[in-house]
Amino acid sequence: MPAAPDTAPNPHIDISGRHFLALSAPVMISFLAQNLIGIVDTAFLSRLGEVALGGTAMASLVYFCIYTIGFGLASGSQIIIGHRYGAERKGEIGHILGQSTVLLVLIGLAISVLSWPFGKWLFGALLSSSEVAGAAIAYWNWRTIGFVFAFAASSVRSFFVGTADTKVLTYSSVVMSVVNILLDYGLIFGNLGLPELGVKGAAIASVFAEAAGMLFYVLYFRLRVDFRTYGITTREFLRWDIPLVKNLFDLSVYLMMQAFLSQSVWTVFFFFIESLGERELAIAAIIRSIYVLLFIPINSYGTAVRTTVSHIFGAERMDLLRAYLWRGVRLSLGTVLLIVLAVNLFPTPILSIFSDDTGLIMDAVPSLRVVTVALTVCSIGSVFFASVGSTGATKTVFLIELASIIFYLSYAAVMVYLFRAPVWLCFTVEIFYYLLVALLSIRYIYRVALRR
Repeated sequence: MPAAPDTAPNPHIDISGRHFLALSAPVMISFLAQNLIGIVDTAFLSRLGEVALGGTAMASLVYFCIYTIGFGLASGSQIIIGHRYGAERKGEIGHILGQSTVLLVLIGLAISVLSWPFGKWLFGALLSSSEVAGAAIAYWNWRTIGFVFAFAASSVRSFFVGTADTKVLTYSSVVMSVVNILLDYGLIFGNLGLPELGVKGAAIASVFAEAAGMLFYVLYFRLRVDFRTYGITTREFLRWDIPLVKNLFDLSVYLMMQAFLSQSVWTVFFFFIESLGERELAIAAIIRSIYVLLFIPINSYGTAVRTTVSHIFGAERMDLLRAYLWRGVRLSLGTVLLIVLAVNLFPTPILSIFSDDTGLIMDAVPSLRVVTVALTVCSIGSVFFASVGSTGATKTVFLIELASIIFYLSYAAVMVYLFRAPVWLCFTVEIFYYLLVALLSIRYIYRVALRR
């Protein structure tokens, strides 16, 4: 079989390594800036003690678990936009964006209202430590306001990713990070003339940061996007289109469930760990913050894969898929191996960013080493997993996630409740989880997608 060319005749289907990096680099910077929010929260809140750190970590996990509903719907919108872009039907994109945005704003408003009493019940019922539960509830009561801004921003983000204009993600994330860092410093500790609010201050800072990011998206959209090219008019943006909404939900429902399951399993895992003690939960919270940071290259490469594979599928150029995916694997694995080497050589300085407790740092080192192994496995599987949904096989994405999560929870429950294993051993579940995701995704791509 002859090798696929680096670029397709369609100028938008470029599978070269240069284009891969051009798409993923702005996303990587945006993820880095965006994740500074969580990193700064962890670094600041660790100074308030293990209870504050553990409580906010639990509330944040539940917040992002619910956020995946909006993210999944926006991901479905991104796939449709990417297909239209690849098929040179750009004039239909504005209407798709409008339907997605209206739906997500309405859903975000409903969730913001309903989640306040839900959080109070959840944390009070499931957390064994009343002090940790109190910190989680204090954070949650303010943090839930951010759902509206986060959902709306995810819709606009789907437009920019689907049309391969990823630079704006960097700019918006930088705005969010600056606002969050300044307000965290002011509202958590009472600096900059602001009241000292502790964990509440961290939640308020995050909400304002999300609002600032959404405002930037709106301004950039108005000033830089060619409305005529993408068919963006007030009428098209707001016109209710039942068949399109149904198509969007049909495509997105499995992505929503997949994203929800993926985030939920982290949340359940942390509830498991919390039963081992406050020190164990603090270790897990720090490892999670570092883990998310180290995941940035993998996530950004996944975004590039979803964008390009959507264009390949829309242009009916599946002959390009194999060469593109393996090029992505080489870049992803190479990047992660460099990161893993650095982390294993200097674990203590990295952990010191998140805590000044020497005992806590030393206890967290083994867990950090374990997750670097998981990252290595994930760097391969994530490329194939991202491509599965971009072909439109969103049900397959959900089934892969479901099978992997059933294993994940079973393994984690045995480690925590049967063996009462140390935290680092509990984290080995990540290695086997990503291995299973990788094997199932590669199997689908080779047995189904490449035979089309």
